[in-house]
This record gives sequence, structure tokens and C-alpha cells, in this order.
Amino acid sequence: MDSCIPSATCAGEWRTDTRLQGRGTGANEVTLQFVAKQASSPGYFGMTRHYAVESRADLGSGQWDPVASYEDITGSGQTVTVAVVPVGRRFYHLNAWLTP
Repeated sequence: MDSCIPSATCAGEWRTDTRLQGRGTGANEVTLQFVAKQASSPGYFGMTRHYAVESRADLGSGQWDPVASYEDITGSGQTVTVAVVPVGRRFYHLNAWLTP
């Protein structure tokens, strides 16, 4: 369950506490995994949580680019597994947002 309802007092933490976990699986493939949580607390009535897996070459700067096929995942409590073969060094993160 979410830690607080969406409001200015939550300072952005209202989105989700979901963590993107990754590991190398051999042959230069990386597997990323997370649980796409549903927006389910009382303050989320009528809201839908979405996720996008994004990457970039430099951790400190540059634009985060969506990973193909993982740009808009609707959260419903499912485990999402992403297998990628990075070209060069890549950093990954998880973006989450709510829609009415």
C-alpha cells in the first residue's frame, strides 16, 4: 500500500516505492525486474499508476530514453521482467506517474 495520498505534502514520494532490480544473465544480457504496483490507497480513487523503464549512457547527465516495449506499463500488481542487451554502458531507472 502507498505511504501517503497524492498531495503537495508528500514531496513526490506518493508515486511509489517500487524498486527496479537488475542482474547480468550472461552473453551481455541484463535482466531488469520490478513489481508494477496498482494505485490502491484511499486517496487514489479513480487513478491509474503507469511505469516506464528508461535508460541513458551517462548516469549524471543526458536524457532518459524509454526502453522499447516498456514505455507505458499499467500497474496492476504484476511482476515485469525486461531482458535487454545494452550497446555499450547503459544506466536504467524506473519512471512512474499517475493518470485520472
